Amino acid sequence: MQIEVEGPRADRAAAWAQIANPEPFLRAAGLPPIHVLEIPDEDFEITLRVKLLGPVGMRHEGEERSAGWVHQDRLWFRWKVRGPVLTSVTYEAELVPDGDGVRPRIRLTLDTWTPLVSPLVVWAMRMASRVWTRRLSRLPPPGGAAKPTVRRQLDVTVEAALSRWADRRGDPVLIGRVRRLLVYTPDWSLDRLCPRALAQRWDLPLARVLDGLVSAAAAGVFGIAWQVHCPRCCTTVAHLDALSALVGDLTCGRCRAAVNVDLTRTVSAVLTVPTITAADRYVVDSPARSLDVVASALVGPGRGQVFQLHALPCGPWRLVTGVDAEDVHVDVHPDGPTEVAWHAQDGPTRLRMAPNATLQIHPHPHRRNRVRLIRAETAPPRRLSALAILSHPGWRRVLGRPGLAPRTVADVDDVTVLFTDLTHTAPFYAAAGDRIALQFVQAHQAVVEQAVESAGGVVIKSLGDGCMAVFSSPLSACRAGLDVLLGFDRWCRARALAAAPELRIGVARGHALAMRTDTAGFDLFGATVNVASRAVYGARPGTLRWTHRVAESPGVAALLDTLGAHDRVAFCDPDPEASADSGPGG
Repeated sequence: MQIEVEGPRADRAAAWAQIANPEPFLRAAGLPPIHVLEIPDEDFEITLRVKLLGPVGMRHEGEERSAGWVHQDRLWFRWKVRGPVLTSVTYEAELVPDGDGVRPRIRLTLDTWTPLVSPLVVWAMRMASRVWTRRLSRLPPPGGAAKPTVRRQLDVTVEAALSRWADRRGDPVLIGRVRRLLVYTPDWSLDRLCPRALAQRWDLPLARVLDGLVSAAAAGVFGIAWQVHCPRCCTTVAHLDALSALVGDLTCGRCRAAVNVDLTRTVSAVLTVPTITAADRYVVDSPARSLDVVASALVGPGRGQVFQLHALPCGPWRLVTGVDAEDVHVDVHPDGPTEVAWHAQDGPTRLRMAPNATLQIHPHPHRRNRVRLIRAETAPPRRLSALAILSHPGWRRVLGRPGLAPRTVADVDDVTVLFTDLTHTAPFYAAAGDRIALQFVQAHQAVVEQAVESAGGVVIKSLGDGCMAVFSSPLSACRAGLDVLLGFDRWCRARALAAAPELRIGVARGHALAMRTDTAGFDLFGATVNVASRAVYGARPGTLRWTHRVAESPGVAALLDTLGAHDRVAFCDPDPEASADSGPGG
């Protein structure tokens, strides 16, 4: 038995957002939520074993035979089922081009053991067809705005949390956006929200959104959780309620790649909504949950697959072609070919294609492969790294210091470290007296902390006459360093402190190791930290000393021009960049 529904001509992006998650359509067809178990098959590829209580309350079990999707084009899967009613379930959703828009088309096929149960299945599918038609009819025309398909009545717990947030002087704009999010967003979209994606959706600066979400989390609107991602296939390897649950390196169950626990590259922060339970999933490998994957397919032996791609951003991509297989580097270029083929047995390790190309996949003739087209690591980040949270002042000030477990060491692939130091403090203590000198040092530390936090970093520990600060962005570190120098000069002039010690700063960017310490909670070690420490002690009073990698970071040169601070900076000499980038050190 089969039902097929086609919607009116609609906007491609809005139509894709509607069909990218099949959960509401399958639920309307009478299929209950399913329990999914991921297991390796004889070819070591992960396949899905499913268990569902339905239809009409009868238990069924099955396994995934084929599945895949292409961003803004189509989504499909087929289950082979064992049970008293069904033998197979096939779901297909596609966007058919129609002028400047598309027509969404959805098809569900249910095969049964016996025609005796057909009347019940037919009745359920007719009801589902009406619901599907109604949902698709709400799609906007090309260029139009999408209309909400859900309106949730918030319970007293959510309303109380939103009221607490407002009472604590929360951002009124963000409170309104979050309320609308909770009212009009389906359950599956509220599962593990990405703060960076929210900032992009609301067209607001990420720093403003993070500041607002901090107060929202403190009020109980959101919780914070942590995800570990496989850098090869972008699968979520682990979902953790606390950062302290990280325990060493992991192995990806999907592609069997080793996953290094890295607070920049593989560990990200997500928001949860404790008061709203996310719906069970019908499709695990779904575009609705994939930020970096634009096409995915489980292809059988000798069965080809075609990816019709739409408006891919130009630049580097990766084609992950199965367990233990070599990845294919893909260059998307406006002048690339529009018809591209790749063969598993003798295919090239590099491809070149146009943004709207048709990519033909010819798998191995004797085994199954799960093929995925993934954004390269050089692309702009889509997730919010764990380092971005650990180095955000609001999270530490309002929610405390999320820390690693004792004796756990995590990599930080790209971090910027800033050191400050007061020069000639010994004569100042002797001349001004211990109490006056100590008051000066404490007041200077307040000036430094304010500038660091205003730039989006955190001071993780004080070091006598100076301190150590951490930033997820080198531009933010440079802005903080220059603001500290200029602000410290103004502060001294306002107090007529002509003979006061002068301030100097060192900045380095590179790899580090993160550990939990009793004094700092979250602390960094390694060559980059040592380079920044040597840089500050080699800087002239009143200047900032940095490495070439910091100076060449995007936006830093423009910042110097804006502040007119070229005379305030100098490079480390000799350049310690090699040691900073080579990995952890002592």
